[in-house]
Amino acid sequence: MSLPQRMSDPTFPGGLPAAPAHGFIGRETELQQLQEQLSRAPMLLLHGFAGSGKSSLAVEAGRRFYQSGQFIGGAVFIPFGEGMWLAQLCRLMGRALKDDAHFAFEAGMENSEQIGAIGQMLREQPTLVILDNFHVQSTRPGAWAATEYQAILDAIWEWRQPTGEPGSRILLTAPVAKFNDSRFASSDNCAHFDLPGLTPAELPSMLSALIDHHQLDRATIDEAELLDIAEGLGGHPLSLVALLPLLSSLSVADLRAGLQAIMPGFAFGAAQSASGSLSVALDFLLGQLGEESLSRVPALTVFRGGTMEAELLAITKYESAFWNQLRGTLERSGLLVAQTLPNVGPPFLRFHPALSWYLATRATPDLLREVDERYWRRYFSLARHLYREDAHHPHQTRTIALHELPNFYRALTVVMAKGDKESAAVLGQHIGGFLQVFGRELERQQLQEKVSELTGNLERAAQEPEVTTGIGELPGWAPSFINAVVEAVAGDEAAGAVVSELLPQLEEDGWQGGDAILRIWNGERDAAELCAELNQAEAALINQVLDQIEAQAAELEETNSGEAAVDQAEEAGDSAGDEIDEIRRQWDLVIQTMIAACQGDALAAEELPPVLEQLSESEDWQQLAEVLGSILAGARNASILRGLDAIDRLIAGDILKALDVDIDTAASITLPQSDRLRELSTRPLVESSTQPGEAMTLDNLFSLVVLARSSEAPAGLAEQLDAATRSLAEDATASEEIRELGSILSQVLAGDHHPDLSSLPLNLQNITRTMLATLR
Repeated sequence: MSLPQRMSDPTFPGGLPAAPAHGFIGRETELQQLQEQLSRAPMLLLHGFAGSGKSSLAVEAGRRFYQSGQFIGGAVFIPFGEGMWLAQLCRLMGRALKDDAHFAFEAGMENSEQIGAIGQMLREQPTLVILDNFHVQSTRPGAWAATEYQAILDAIWEWRQPTGEPGSRILLTAPVAKFNDSRFASSDNCAHFDLPGLTPAELPSMLSALIDHHQLDRATIDEAELLDIAEGLGGHPLSLVALLPLLSSLSVADLRAGLQAIMPGFAFGAAQSASGSLSVALDFLLGQLGEESLSRVPALTVFRGGTMEAELLAITKYESAFWNQLRGTLERSGLLVAQTLPNVGPPFLRFHPALSWYLATRATPDLLREVDERYWRRYFSLARHLYREDAHHPHQTRTIALHELPNFYRALTVVMAKGDKESAAVLGQHIGGFLQVFGRELERQQLQEKVSELTGNLERAAQEPEVTTGIGELPGWAPSFINAVVEAVAGDEAAGAVVSELLPQLEEDGWQGGDAILRIWNGERDAAELCAELNQAEAALINQVLDQIEAQAAELEETNSGEAAVDQAEEAGDSAGDEIDEIRRQWDLVIQTMIAACQGDALAAEELPPVLEQLSESEDWQQLAEVLGSILAGARNASILRGLDAIDRLIAGDILKALDVDIDTAASITLPQSDRLRELSTRPLVESSTQPGEAMTLDNLFSLVVLARSSEAPAGLAEQLDAATRSLAEDATASEEIRELGSILSQVLAGDHHPDLSSLPLNLQNITRTMLATLR
């Protein structure tokens, strides 16, 4: 029986993850027991220590039980990862069950309506719903409020089918069988299944599969002794997956001796518990990196679920050689997965929950204090950057923000623990802004309550006598308030909400500066007029606000480089700004791949040689290819930009800036109208079928394709474009790249939003990807 798309394509909504690289081994008894329990109970909680194979077993159950006919609707896999909120869960469930990317949006459904609609779909089509790693919802306080967690439990409870009747089933995986909700205790409504390690009968098959997967030489492996070690590790699957690759350079005897040295009682069963097994296995695995590795690796414990590689390296201060070796070790052992993010170049590095547990047991207070200082500052900077970039690159910024949100929360916790009220207020505003666009309104409100705890000091201070002995002396609440006003004047909606909430409270407590703040917000800047009726302390605060606004304006005016200048040019409709944005859009993939490679990403480094070779074959891009090659080889100085034209200088300059090279980039982005870009965007591609003699340009063509696929497309446009793109694909006088583009656009017009772009040049790939993102 062929599998539905979501059961064979992990990228599909609700898609099942791929089976382990070494295959699914054993667990036949467990599969049978799961099937029996799911035939009776509407819900089943599969629990066991991290790395015991719960997710793999649940996914395999989804495949097997569909093929056996128990669930004709197939299986839906929802990874909770570092958390979930009710609206997101409903959206994911609806998209997967209904195969509708716009579920809950077009109809404007409320959460309660979505929950009801999902329940109805589950009743109509028996489906196995797998909610993976659900435990983080109940064991990570602070990131998700208890009310949101409870709302999700209520929804799951409503989705359950009547006990004893056939139909859909809900399978939850978690390390512990405790949800602090009596409805999910072991009962007829919710069966519990404790997953043990692999049995002695299953271990030989597992070890054999790992030996074959890693292409180990069986002649050098004492399989009987290896089986004895596996039993000593309690048959814990992740411990075996982590250790087997080491046998390419170690003997089985060396492995046993190493484990025994770390845990002297290993030979007597001291490591047979899941926690003991994983602890000794990872100690030995990471100890192979060098004597200092075990003290350095726990720095990763600050990250929640994962992180972008640039953040990881900046915070941990790992050298490239050490990190490359560590990353390779973690990836081979299944403890780290590089997850490709839509619209984003560098991958998100996702940590296995077992690694998070292990690191937490090894991190010392001194290490945490040292790393946390860099951690909060880096995430403060990232949150601010994404927040400001969101208006210009929403797909990229929101994708990154969503995955880094747990780290933003932890950074906020660190900042508040430090007592840095101003930084906490700003970071809270930026997190709240993303929560709002994600539709996480309840969570945003609760975050605002945290910010209110901070600004509660402002309210109390307003009730106390103000210090008026000098014009520069301000009450303790003033710095945070001034910062919020300046941000609000600059257009920050979250800051504006904070100011709007605080002003009435301050005025009730007798503060007289509220009218002046509103006048500043509306554009007035005359300090004398604004402060005419205020006392010294109130006037001092107003002057501080004006000074900071003036300083910010001067900084923006003087800045003719970087993203601020580009943003200003775009807002003003400046043609140079438009051109810069177009260049960056076309070259984003190359820029991000270069940055990742220079920061130690081995996969990115492997992708670049053919790209540089392709560039060097074109006379237009030869100089750029040489400079990119120099950067890849280690060049980190601005002098390599000399002699480049404006576009080359912009591309290479962006890469160097991301690598923290101090360069003067004003010339790089203050571009004249470039002949090359003009040629790219305006060269004739195909004669218009409606106006003979008029040429259709690249910009025209892409814009028309987007229009043709929209609901507002003029009658007959799609048919005309289809004929034009087919003609382009078959035009013997056109270049090969243009013919290929015509073929791809013809596929897009026919409804294919995932065409193969590998045959296009890099710049056309980037433009086409951007267009496809618009269509999706």
